[in-house]
Amino acid sequence: MALSQSRRLRVHARKYHRHAHKSLVISRYSQRADHFDKAAVRKHAAHVAAWIAYGPKGWLPDLDELQLLRKFIDKMGAGLLPSRLREVLPEALAALQLALARRQVGENWKVAEQGLQKSLLKFRCCRRQADAAADAAQDVVAVSDCACTDSGGLQPDSDVVLVDSDLEASTQHLQLVSKMNEWGFLDDAQRLERLQQAEEAARCPLRRLSQAQLFEVVNTAAAALAAPRRQARQRELDLEGSSEATACAEPQGPKADLQRRVRKLLLHALHLWRTKRYDCSAIEHVLDFVQGKIEKFEDKVGEIEGAAAGAIWSSIKQAVNDMLPSAEEKGQCGDLPAGKAADDKATDGFMKRLDRQSGIQGICWNRSTPGWRVAWRDGGRQRAALFSVARFLKQGLSEEAAEQAALEEAKAHREELVRQGKLQPSKPSTSIGSFVRGVFFSKEHQKWRVQFPDPSRAKKGISCGYFATQREAEAKAREMAQKFGVPAETEVVPVQKLSELPHFQPLGPQKGVKWRTGEKGWRARYKTASGKELVKRFLPKDLSDKELKKAWDKAVAWREMEKLGITIELVNLGGGFGIPYRPEETVIDVKSVGAGIHEVYKELITDKNLGAVRVVTECGRYVTGPSGLLFTRVVHRKKIYKNYVGVDACMANLMRPGMYNAYHHITVVRNPEPVEGLPKKDADMPDNSKDLITKSGIYDVVGGLCENNDKFAIDRQLNIDPQPGDVAIIHDAGAHGHSMGFNYNGKPRSAEYLYRPKHVSLWVFLRTTIRYEV
Repeated sequence: MALSQSRRLRVHARKYHRHAHKSLVISRYSQRADHFDKAAVRKHAAHVAAWIAYGPKGWLPDLDELQLLRKFIDKMGAGLLPSRLREVLPEALAALQLALARRQVGENWKVAEQGLQKSLLKFRCCRRQADAAADAAQDVVAVSDCACTDSGGLQPDSDVVLVDSDLEASTQHLQLVSKMNEWGFLDDAQRLERLQQAEEAARCPLRRLSQAQLFEVVNTAAAALAAPRRQARQRELDLEGSSEATACAEPQGPKADLQRRVRKLLLHALHLWRTKRYDCSAIEHVLDFVQGKIEKFEDKVGEIEGAAAGAIWSSIKQAVNDMLPSAEEKGQCGDLPAGKAADDKATDGFMKRLDRQSGIQGICWNRSTPGWRVAWRDGGRQRAALFSVARFLKQGLSEEAAEQAALEEAKAHREELVRQGKLQPSKPSTSIGSFVRGVFFSKEHQKWRVQFPDPSRAKKGISCGYFATQREAEAKAREMAQKFGVPAETEVVPVQKLSELPHFQPLGPQKGVKWRTGEKGWRARYKTASGKELVKRFLPKDLSDKELKKAWDKAVAWREMEKLGITIELVNLGGGFGIPYRPEETVIDVKSVGAGIHEVYKELITDKNLGAVRVVTECGRYVTGPSGLLFTRVVHRKKIYKNYVGVDACMANLMRPGMYNAYHHITVVRNPEPVEGLPKKDADMPDNSKDLITKSGIYDVVGGLCENNDKFAIDRQLNIDPQPGDVAIIHDAGAHGHSMGFNYNGKPRSAEYLYRPKHVSLWVFLRTTIRYEV
């Protein structure tokens, strides 16, 4: 019988603690850690954590074990904790806390333990509450220059930093991009493991499932989601199992199974979000992202029902369409300021009641587009028909008459649905109601019951008993409302008249964008070549000129992109960041650059609703430039119109100064010992220009090629007067240096040394030679 994962770790820890020479085991793990791949790093990190967690009674974890575990943790990517570590790490941390409580550890041990705790903070489940709150607005997100894969992920190549701002939309936007980027770094086994973790989180009991946990699941599913695929055509399916038919059908195998699970997880997570009644605006970035995938397929191929796995894609589309209006209508509640209504609903968890009621089941007032809405279910799907008052206002009716005419049409439509058997006849309500929250009349007990809604949403309601009179029940409900600090009365939201709502004319000559009075926002329309009409709303945060213009620009940009049929997927910033070549120059502040990049990203991408656009740049000289030095020896000196310093390197070793006069700082190190084959330091140098050289300490540093541009410095002031045998160090030669070297006129390329200070060792690449064959 196979051992469980936890049991295997315990067995491994027992063998380790029986080992006579634990230091050898630790040394072997540390040496091999530099060559492990990602899977091996996770496996061996769990081993080391097991050593700490499952030690003998009274045993104290060793300092070397803490440092080794931190080394493995630092080599792992951030995000969700791998399953092996998720089982053993809590017990390892508990063992460390127990050791601290015994006060038997030294200062070095405490420093190592604090360093380990700091490294673990990159895993969400290991963060403290304060760190988790800070993580919701990350300062830096790494986005790589990569290409999309079949599973919706990204393949990394190079990095750029984007600094987040205080805007919630930007935070959500960049979190999704970061998730996609993180998914792209994983192999198939790691993606499967990450998906299993998200599925386990989604299976958590509903009352214990927090919004932060569900938000993480939704983002993970969206980042892993691949675009819908075309279903096999009927002619191809009639090929009776031929290889062509198999290739045209939906892909099979592990990747296809992974995507089936991703789609199922996303649909389940969206259902949980609605069940918990969380604010849909918190995941509006995900809803827009998924809707964009579906719309792209429908525009190029056809209805999503015809896609491979069309049934679940249709369910996802329905869920997204139902949730997007809730996200977009945030803050659109009667006379309340934009944003306040949604905030109130999100904080107290209670629904509000409109003062305009039809009195008929299934007919309710629609606030976004003023009119009466008839809702019913058909074939397991939610259906709705809207009867707007705008059509009747155009006929010259007053607002009250138009509202009544729209209601009569809605009633007639409902009666038709009843005749078709899709709805039951409306029954007059015989229940006795109260406007105090949580109070209703129980027909079964013939008493008034108080079941107050739980503001924490840990359970459906708090039962407060039955009462003989309505007054007693309402008094108890008001007492509960005062206890929880929420209003006792159900808020009745008045419906504004259309004549009282603000109206704005288009802010530019662009067609297809108009102000919708009932929606309090801009609506953009575009009809595709196939005849399908695309509609999207853009609601300003408030009615200030700035917010109105921002929403208008978003609407215009969206319509133009749909019209041109383009999607911006990547912005390349170019050749990376520079480095300080001169001593007086300073290093670039990457955080400030990232802040500037984000401001432009927000203005041109986020504010114009262009979707999740990847921003990439090359590493350039920023990483490798300062890491390389060119060491060369002074071999000659002479004065012929100038002070010339000849060195044994040349432009075959570093081309930048000779090609385009690039500046590289030079430091001369004195060598007091004579060098064989070179002139003595006190020997006379060639000098036939005493009267022409007016500046002392100014030199031209030149190489040994027969080219007039083979120079490393012109009119350069050096730190000391160079003498034959001294060493000249040419700085910042790590980029476009040795890699651009060549063998000019049989000149061998220089040796290359890779210095590793921690291990005090050198890797040597010998000087190249040239073989001539006759």
